[in-house]
Amino acid sequence: FHGGFSYGFNCGEAVNFATRHWIAHARLANERYRRIGRLAVMGHDRVMFTLARHVDEMDDVESIAQLRDEIRRLAHEDAILRPRLYRDGVKDLRAVVRPPRNDVDVFDKQASDYDDKRVCCVCKHTCFSSAVGCRCSQTRVCCLRHVAYMCRCPPSNKYLIEWEPEERHGAAIRAVEARLRTLGGALAEKPPIEPPREALLGAAPRPRPPMNPVSPPIGWK
Repeated sequence: FHGGFSYGFNCGEAVNFATRHWIAHARLANERYRRIGRLAVMGHDRVMFTLARHVDEMDDVESIAQLRDEIRRLAHEDAILRPRLYRDGVKDLRAVVRPPRNDVDVFDKQASDYDDKRVCCVCKHTCFSSAVGCRCSQTRVCCLRHVAYMCRCPPSNKYLIEWEPEERHGAAIRAVEARLRTLGGALAEKPPIEPPREALLGAAPRPRPPMNPVSPPIGWK
């Protein structure tokens, strides 16, 4: 939410704030942006994992529970799609090269500039944990959902880049869960939310007109 007050040509005051439900709203907004191929102001996944890194500074149980659910969802989708892409023939480069790990201690200009270089060419989502590249282009990458729409090359031409290994995802989830248990409350024992249906079923984006190239996420209605 944004509120602003202007007092002339050269003086302005703005206040930005968020309700305790903002993480759930951020997830919905991010998925809608992906549906229409709109670039977000900042990477949703980076924000979530940066919050997880600093979860000990958070005190609101409901916000932390929403963060836990979102971190679980993001990690679960990657855990499903990565092995599926490898089985389809996408190259595994983990034994050859390791890209630099994401720095989630701070969210600064350097991090934003790096994220700008790994935006999905299909849905414009910032690929924070992993992405797929192809030998036909040195600059284009795509998210794990939309590999089939990246180019016409066979899977054997493509390779998967992993910035966040599964153990880092697990560590982030455990840190958020531990903070939630420390603060207590019924939300600490809530079961994980279902991952998107697209990840479970392996469905490619729905057929769509050329001007609307992005499908809904798994489970989106």
